[in-house]
Amino acid sequence: MKMTERLIAAINEQINKELYSAYLYRSMAMDTAERALDGVTNWLNLQSREEMGHAETMISYLEGRGVRPELKPIAGVPNSFGTLREILTQSLHHEQSITKSIEEIVKMATEDHDYGVRIFFEKFVVEQEEEEENAQHNLDRLDLIGEGAIAIFDKEMGMRE
Repeated sequence: MKMTERLIAAINEQINKELYSAYLYRSMAMDTAERALDGVTNWLNLQSREEMGHAETMISYLEGRGVRPELKPIAGVPNSFGTLREILTQSLHHEQSITKSIEEIVKMATEDHDYGVRIFFEKFVVEQEEEEENAQHNLDRLDLIGEGAIAIFDKEMGMRE
């Protein structure tokens, strides 16, 4: 089955969003590295690599369907982010926006009767639920521990592999 042009455009846009996400998390990591928050920096760098992996997976999917992906310019990302709480809040909001975008692709694939695309992106819906849960958990932990005990929080964040 040939993929519809609107689905191709939506997936190309999602690839761009995943690449932006990788840049965003990497920029956040550079910000936290300057503050000697090694654990948070590690967590953010892992997030960046994960987002880059999502983009690569989507690129491979399009290629497997006989579609050449269109790599578009990536919007600039901020270079500073405020407090650690502000960074974690931005991470949560960003993940929520990515979830909505992926859900739109699933909806569009269903409308276009492209069940291959729908099934492919459903795993990302599940993963996004986990990403939002993790982002909220990070905020909750920081609130529980408090910014005064940031070294404890940083150590916990550094345990992610």
